Amino acid sequence: MVKSIAYLTFGGEFDPEQFQRLVAELGGVRDAHGWDAVLQRGSSVVWIDILPVAPERRNEFVEVERLLGVVPHHQALLHCSSSAESEWLAAEIVVAAAANWNSILRGFDAQPITMAELDKRIERRTRSLFR
Repeated sequence: MVKSIAYLTFGGEFDPEQFQRLVAELGGVRDAHGWDAVLQRGSSVVWIDILPVAPERRNEFVEVERLLGVVPHHQALLHCSSSAESEWLAAEIVVAAAANWNSILRGFDAQPITMAELDKRIERRTRSLFR
């Protein structure tokens, strides 16, 4: 079963190919079975779609633009397998991406999650990291 759990939104400096390379450096693969990138360890899997933000949808990103400080250009949608450990793989991707690009993370409920908040959840080994 695949469940969407988080959305990373990036400004204009984001490079989708560099993001795919980042996932590959974490042990994943690029362009796998219709996904832009996939990271798998054992039964835990994160599938990733990278999509440009369509100009006609920009009005849906007003709050994200305010938080990001620039016009959003791309989103990475993270989808996980039903394995509980899949969220930890997704968190690994989010933390690595945040080290490279300014981004806004939104969880399953579409509410923004700061990196400081995600770091706290990781430190506490919180279940449901992205809610």
